[in-house]
Amino acid sequence: LRGRIESHRLPEAAEEIRALLRMPEARQEFDLRLLLLSALGDILFQYDLQGSQAVWTEARAIASHSGHSAWEARCDGELGTIAFLSGNVIQAVGLVSTAAFRAETNNDVASQIRYSTALGEGLVKFGRYPDALRFFDRALRIHNQNDKSYFPFTAFIGKARLLARTGRHVEGQRMLSEGLEEARRRGYKVRQARLLAALGDLAEAAGRDEEALRALAEAADKAAAAGLY
Repeated sequence: LRGRIESHRLPEAAEEIRALLRMPEARQEFDLRLLLLSALGDILFQYDLQGSQAVWTEARAIASHSGHSAWEARCDGELGTIAFLSGNVIQAVGLVSTAAFRAETNNDVASQIRYSTALGEGLVKFGRYPDALRFFDRALRIHNQNDKSYFPFTAFIGKARLLARTGRHVEGQRMLSEGLEEARRRGYKVRQARLLAALGDLAEAAGRDEEALRALAEAADKAAAAGLY
């Protein structure tokens, strides 16, 4: 299911996970339920922040009850990431910073990538662009040093947007365009929607209105196809 998330409708993938969560095994085995809840939380994060928050809150309660400290840290980090996007910046900084430290201590590569990215996004909101860029670069560097880790797409697009915003427009535009080619080749609808939206924003800022409209219209089509709204 996780392998198909990028190329299928997200609400349908979420419903498949919910069906698994209703099975007796998923009600009785904490480890299995945590894995399923994390998958559901990741999916809902793309289009339903409230739903994702509820899932990660349940996961945190299970992790705390069963003594899974690594899972507790991950849940806190995910809830912090949601807090960033919901505008609760002070709460988010505390949760994500603590989760990032615990990920380092636990040698949890996936979480190190995730929370470096989240801190980068948070620093962008504060206008601290050089610091944000360092965190995006850190997430990408950790991925490059661990070839079995997932590709940190959010860090990639965050870096590209930031470069375009801070005087390195050509480099940022190139990253977005190359990322879009790769997403199209792989059939990743969510990535295509986000990259097209970013390219549309850049075109609009540069006064290329027709190009912006084309990109944003295609982004809307891809988002609808992925079930983002």
